Amino acid sequence: MACLTTWALQGQSLWHFSSAMTSPWAGSARYMATGGALSSLGNDPSAILDNPATAATYRAAEMSLTGLLGVDQSGFISQAQLPAFHWGTVLQITDESVLAFSLDSRTSRFQPNAWFHETFQPAVSQVDGWLAEAGNLSPTECFQQGLFGAYAAYQAYVLEYDGVSLYPLMVGTPETQYLYMERDQKISQTQGSVAVRTDRISLGAGVEYLQLRSSERLSIFEYPYAQDGYLLNIYTRQLDSLRSGGLRFRLGMLAKVGEGTRISAFWTGTSLLRSSWYYRYRIYDNPANPANVGVDAFELYQDESFQTVQPSTAGIGIAQV
Repeated sequence: MACLTTWALQGQSLWHFSSAMTSPWAGSARYMATGGALSSLGNDPSAILDNPATAATYRAAEMSLTGLLGVDQSGFISQAQLPAFHWGTVLQITDESVLAFSLDSRTSRFQPNAWFHETFQPAVSQVDGWLAEAGNLSPTECFQQGLFGAYAAYQAYVLEYDGVSLYPLMVGTPETQYLYMERDQKISQTQGSVAVRTDRISLGAGVEYLQLRSSERLSIFEYPYAQDGYLLNIYTRQLDSLRSGGLRFRLGMLAKVGEGTRISAFWTGTSLLRSSWYYRYRIYDNPANPANVGVDAFELYQDESFQTVQPSTAGIGIAQV
């Protein structure tokens, strides 16, 4: 019989200031979509970042700060929507039209709780895994094919190569294996928008700077292995990180159809993201091992810079108010 316990915590705050908020054109609505139907209704930071035409839904200058924090834990989940900022102002052009300017920022982050697992008498050890992935490849071939674990283990004198295949210098099956993993993902968006609104339609354009960051850390500790009459341990750590950034151009439209229907549409053009990849694979000379016996510390590192083209996107939404 199994027992499962979960808990959840959610909260949201909104601070809003308007110098002269009069006659909102379409009302305001919170939403967490991307340019969908509800973007026809609001001009919070989320709405304007998805559809810049919503910057012109009010007749007055305004500022808002919103934040959403959600924690839902069932072993491996927790997340947060960090505060989003909006500032906007309008210029009255005619009795029925306004010109609006807006600056908006939004940050989303997903950071699960660190995952830890302890296994006694593991069926498969790190050494077993390195040998299995290497097969009959030489250390150089392992590196060329991206088998960095086996290559690093060879450089750290955990494995040896006899000209035919790799074999272990540290032998035996560990009694204990500890695994520790961390993940972190973050998206930051900042956009400047301009929009013009008449009695029935609003058209907007925006330029956004997008930043993406993700990282993963994995640590493995195993004990004991045998070598030269000593009992030794192996401690490895991997870090895989990617950062990207670039500009995106976006167009949006809002329209009144009758008295109760709102239509929204947006288009985001293709963009060029510049990315930096940072990778580290380290095998440690653990202080618990005797001097000059067992593992030698070794770090394999790789840094790459490249560019990727993000495709254009478009969407349409309909809301009834």
